[in-house]
Amino acid sequence: MSSSNAPSSNIRYRVQVDNVHAHLWLVTLFLAKPNSKQKFQLPVWIPGSYMVREFSKQISGTQASQLGQPLTVRQLDKCTWETQNRANQPMQLQYHVHAHDHSVRTAWLDSNRGFFNGTSLFVQVVGLPEQAIRVELVPPTHTSHWKVATALTPLRVNTSGFGVYKAAHYDELADSPVEMADFNHTEFSIRQSKHSIVVSGAAPSLDAHQLQQDVGGLNTAQVKEI
Repeated sequence: MSSSNAPSSNIRYRVQVDNVHAHLWLVTLFLAKPNSKQKFQLPVWIPGSYMVREFSKQISGTQASQLGQPLTVRQLDKCTWETQNRANQPMQLQYHVHAHDHSVRTAWLDSNRGFFNGTSLFVQVVGLPEQAIRVELVPPTHTSHWKVATALTPLRVNTSGFGVYKAAHYDELADSPVEMADFNHTEFSIRQSKHSIVVSGAAPSLDAHQLQQDVGGLNTAQVKEI
């Protein structure tokens, strides 16, 4: 449960494809300076959707460790956990997320693609909402064809987009979905601002160039109206 090549940061997450057939992501949270009683919480909200959500019901196998020793993880309510540990000593929290929902609000994982919103995967370190965050996206072992699409800022990634990203705080992380697949990708620019179109599972008849022209044209016209 270590990540020796990840950059220095108080809050770091590592996301791995654990089992595409069981639809399981494996998430590890590395916290450099926890409190002696540290709480973790998964949101019951998602940006742009104004309903109470039950994302935490997809979490299983929660375990924690510090300095090579296991820690007790106590669940306080449906979406909050607490560990008792040595203050200001590095600790790790690891868990699985079941991802079998095709909606844009949650998470998905199978052999063809993976997708998630931050509020479905990343338990928040309670008390540190404004701290900068690092996220490591590990390449899957079942395929070499997947690429990454996300609005997160890359720090050290390979040509397929796997590697380390940063978020200024948890809200930015929550508002930056991640797509992993052998997707179709095209780009257009408006006023020197680059935009991307990503389509997973596209039919052979997809005309990516026409899609680029249509979407780019609509957005350019809209910007001119502002």
